[in-house]
Amino acid sequence: MVVRDRRLDIVAGVIVTDARRNTAVCRDLDFPALARGYRRDGAAVMFVPALDFGRDAWHHSRPAVVRGVENGFSVVRSAADGHLTVSDQYGRVLAERAAGGREIATVVTSVPVGGSATLYTRWGDWFAWLCLASAAAVAGRAAVRRRTRPVRRSADGRSRDGGP
Repeated sequence: MVVRDRRLDIVAGVIVTDARRNTAVCRDLDFPALARGYRRDGAAVMFVPALDFGRDAWHHSRPAVVRGVENGFSVVRSAADGHLTVSDQYGRVLAERAAGGREIATVVTSVPVGGSATLYTRWGDWFAWLCLASAAAVAGRAAVRRRTRPVRRSADGRSRDGGP
């Protein structure tokens, strides 16, 4: 992707020469299904231009790092009024700098292009759904067991829980 400002004759952006690099915009990486799709399409590095709002800059940069770990790709995130963040597929932040105001912010680092698709990329949220189904089964079994359990009565005919 190349963006050219003809008035200033400035070239900003990244020239993408192969399918191992892809671009998402701002909050795209807040959605796990989109990130999985990028990885399934072969992305090993994601370039993410974004617009943060000062106070949420650090917090908003971290879901992109998490998506990189979930799917095994590096993330290069450049945010106006936020954080420039470069992370690898293991979630290690390789470079980071606050951006905003009138000062120009840059980071220079090597970005690993590698890794492989993870189980999460291939199978999605199956583990979360399995946990939810297991919790529902345990809760259901406990409810049935409680309802079918006989009430134990003392010698005078009262139940042990204090009721009639």
